[in-house]
Amino acid sequence: GDVTVGEINAGTANAALLASGSVLDLAVDTSAVDVTAAKLLVTAGAAIGASSNHLETAVGTLSAKTTTGSIFLTESDDLTLDTISLSVSRVAANGATATAGTATQQDVDSGANLVLVTLNGSITTTLATGEITAAQDILLSAGETAEGTTADVVLNAALSSAGGNITVLSKDAVSLAHATADITTAGGTVDLQADLGVAMVDSAVITSGSGANWGHVRVQALGG
Repeated sequence: GDVTVGEINAGTANAALLASGSVLDLAVDTSAVDVTAAKLLVTAGAAIGASSNHLETAVGTLSAKTTTGSIFLTESDDLTLDTISLSVSRVAANGATATAGTATQQDVDSGANLVLVTLNGSITTTLATGEITAAQDILLSAGETAEGTTADVVLNAALSSAGGNITVLSKDAVSLAHATADITTAGGTVDLQADLGVAMVDSAVITSGSGANWGHVRVQALGG
């Protein structure tokens, strides 16, 4: 089934949303943020959020995976992609409690499109445990609501699509900061744009296809 979220506030603790169907934002709600937590783990058989109604979060760390559907998520500020683990205590009919519902997950993996946006902060992927993959198109966008905010996209792990287009946008800088932080698509286009600059370390590679199937690559530093 689906999990439809109104508002969840876990404060400085962690949260997990697990659905065999989709994890969705309530169609009409009064909350600007759906989930507040230190870390958020989301797993869905179908979609996470929708193109017209993103799952809105205020979390520090994220891992999200879908089997067949897309991921549409908007974060309030800085976001790190990394491993998340949590467990809860389940109360039995006799009043006793025992650990239940243990969950561990890493990376962000979409079965279709992936749209990950920050309103006022950076997106950072963690080496080996913060990889991003999608079957179709990918958008990473680090935004800012005021000058002075750092709104970088810092890739320390691979970013790849099975054949869709990849767009990375930053109001500050885009950095391929590790040798394994490759950007790869099997024939789609790659578009990187940063207001301040784009930097790649040695051995980090942008690849837009193979064989007879290649997409265009555009890398732009606006210098604003």
